[in-house]
Amino acid sequence: AAQVRGVKKESNPMSRRKVRRLSRKLFDILLVAPSIVVLSFIVAFPLIYNFTLSLCKSDIIRGERSFIGLKNYIDIFEDPSFWNALRNTLTLVSIVVTFEMSLGLMIAILMKRDSPHTKFFRIALTCPVMVAPVVVALQWRWILADQYGVLNYLLSLLGLKEMPWLSHPRLAFISIVLVDIWQTTPFVMMVLVAGLKSLPLEPFEAALVDGASPLQTFIYLTLPLLKPAILVALIIRSSDALRIFDVVYILTGGGPGSSTEVLGTFTYRQAFAFLNFNKSAALSIVSLRLSAIMGVFY
Repeated sequence: AAQVRGVKKESNPMSRRKVRRLSRKLFDILLVAPSIVVLSFIVAFPLIYNFTLSLCKSDIIRGERSFIGLKNYIDIFEDPSFWNALRNTLTLVSIVVTFEMSLGLMIAILMKRDSPHTKFFRIALTCPVMVAPVVVALQWRWILADQYGVLNYLLSLLGLKEMPWLSHPRLAFISIVLVDIWQTTPFVMMVLVAGLKSLPLEPFEAALVDGASPLQTFIYLTLPLLKPAILVALIIRSSDALRIFDVVYILTGGGPGSSTEVLGTFTYRQAFAFLNFNKSAALSIVSLRLSAIMGVFY
């Protein structure tokens, strides 16, 4: 009997620990449950509904919907306008991400030290990120306007020729690129400054003792150690640039012609100009897949 009691006494602490662990897990699940429910309604349900909509053909007047399978996707890939929008989007992503990562890294290295001057410039440089893209686009639309724009006025004061920034196909695309770089480079700078500040000091001290040059230290120490922060900034900026809409829509509306048409404006036009919501849903799924492929590649 004493031995049995001893076994019971020994087994009680283990069972209590299991109960505590289980109760903690249940408590953690209960804490996360509201967020999961909210995200299910905000993200999962619209995504599933959008995918089902892309597989159907809807008659808005009659309120009827019929299943047509992959017909909308086939129509998309047979549409030359889609390939033009995709080409413009990928060109825009490659240009802006390359410049933003390069400029953001250079500015981050300059702004790494904590001094009154760097703190002031850090705050000043982060202002464009804090402004809504719609407001940024409206500001630059006034600046780049052909007849009453501030930039052309400054060019006229200098005796230079005024430029059709938003009405010439190539200049309009360049203007969108410059506006996006101006607004989002500070975001890359902030991410990389945080990454630089988190790097350990020991490898840099050892490199200094071994006589490594600043360029060697940057290539063989800073860049490899900074890779996680670079990857975060790269993925976020690439996915954001891939779904750019508001800046393009306000500055040029996809024009002149279709020279600045991107996937965002093309999808919007299919839905709200041609009322082809099924094709628009398919376009959004294609854009989502492109973002996923880009993330896996990185």
